[in-house]
Amino acid sequence: LPPLIGIAGLIIIYNINKDMVFVVSGLFYLIHIDLNLTLPFLLSVFSIVLIHTLVYPSAKLMIRCRICLALFLIIIIDLFYYLNLFLYDFIFNSKTVVADSMLGLYILTDIIIGLLL
Repeated sequence: LPPLIGIAGLIIIYNINKDMVFVVSGLFYLIHIDLNLTLPFLLSVFSIVLIHTLVYPSAKLMIRCRICLALFLIIIIDLFYYLNLFLYDFIFNSKTVVADSMLGLYILTDIIIGLLL
């Protein structure tokens, strides 16, 4: 099962000011990933909140197509999260994620599911 960080981040970003039930469900999914795959929870929340404050407002103004905006946000969330994860591994000298073809498959799966939403 791929970690759908982009989808969870998209759900959190879209509903952070509207419906807290969806935000909590996205956070529960991130906690589930933290417990089962040992991916850092606070790093994913930090990445999503940073993208919500810095990228989302200007992207929402520039990109009018709803599907295009969702795909853009999913790609940005995935790339930013995995970049932060690689920096986390480098700083703390750990091995959380391995950059191989599975990582590309995870991102591709995230994008395809984002298209279906």
